[in-house]
Amino acid sequence: NRLAVLLPETSLGDSKVVSESLRKLVAGAPIGIPASASPIQVSILCGAGEFGGVSGSREKIFADAEAALAAKKL
Repeated sequence: NRLAVLLPETSLGDSKVVSESLRKLVAGAPIGIPASASPIQVSILCGAGEFGGVSGSREKIFADAEAALAAKKL
């Protein structure tokens, strides 16, 4: 599954800081499941694309973000 978070007026570098903060927040919040004795841990991967500068189009922004995600999965 994918979720897009738009950060208007945020540089690519700043979006990486936000992404890392979000990743740590999710990792630090185990989810309790009523039928389970212990909570589950969730993790996320974040990719980023930038409008304007290098990317330009909406399609290119999402392609850049997908490429960043793919690189992290290796």
